[in-house]
Amino acid sequence: MIITKRSGQGVIFQVKVVAGASREKIAGEMRGMLRVGISAPREKGKANKALVRFLAKALDVKRGDIEIIGGERATIKTILARGLAEEKIKSLVK
Repeated sequence: MIITKRSGQGVIFQVKVVAGASREKIAGEMRGMLRVGISAPREKGKANKALVRFLAKALDVKRGDIEIIGGERATIKTILARGLAEEKIKSLVK
């Protein structure tokens, strides 16, 4: 189960990013984190931009509602999602 935390701005959760994957997909849950495969490489912020775009589409929100607030240069990122219920994030993993 994905661990989420409610903040005044939205919902915070962690994502384990696998950059350079064959396709963009939700690869499940790992130790309370959402695991996401991103096809973009980890250079010059390309994977970060692709991750924000992918999460916005998967959660059906605007890209501006998804923000990387921690781990910008790491494979484990802390994400802030605005305007969502925690259940919506948890429903990404079935």
